[in-house]
Formats: sequence, C-alpha cells, structure tokens
Amino acid sequence: MPSRVANTSSVRAMALPMPSSCDLIEAAVIGLSLSMIAIVSGNKLTDWLGSAAVFITFLHGQLSFAMQESQGKMAQPTVENYHWSGRLFVTKEILWIATFALAGCWPLCAGSVLFATYPHWRALLRRS
Repeated sequence: MPSRVANTSSVRAMALPMPSSCDLIEAAVIGLSLSMIAIVSGNKLTDWLGSAAVFITFLHGQLSFAMQESQGKMAQPTVENYHWSGRLFVTKEILWIATFALAGCWPLCAGSVLFATYPHWRALLRRS
C-alpha cells in the first residue's frame, strides 16, 4: 500500500524551523492571558493545571494550523483531507466551551473561546 506521508528519511534530513516571531508573540499573549485567568479564578492548583493543559493545546493548534497552511500551498498535498484539521479543531473547541461553562471551569472555558476563534485572528495577524 503506498504511503500517504512524505518519505521519512527525507523528513529526518530537514532541519526543524524555529517558530516565527508571530508564533512566539501569540504564545506569550495566550500564556499571559491564561495565567491571569488562573489567578482570578482562585489561584488553585486545578486552575493552573487547566491553564497549562490549555496552553499546550494552543501550541499544538499553532503547529496544526501551520501544517495545514503548508499543505494548502502544495500543488499536490501529501494529506488529502488536510483541510478538515481546522474544522475539527474549531468544532472540538465549541464542544469544550459548553462543557467547561457548565462545569464552571473558567480558565478552560476562556482558553477554548480563544482557540475557537484562533483561525480568524491567526489569519489577521499573518496578513499584518
């Protein structure tokens, strides 16, 4: 069966790119926002653990959207259904917003709101 992913030997030979300055600024703003929400929410260990989990999810989302953008620029994408990545990301975050709001987990809810809107503000920041 033919592989749907690039040859791994050529992938290993490539150097890993550094995050862009825009990625670093986004991550800093999100990290600061989540920290402030954890403090305001009660400064409990669960608030900080939730904020850390949400922050790591954000970093994963950044990487996912960068890969999606890269696939979109290819004449022949190596992952045929790459465009579903963003759709599934936003749908997942909307479901988490409802769950976290019902449970009163405000740091997680705020993070999910930021992430559900991330594709839009990412596009705006990248145009600037």
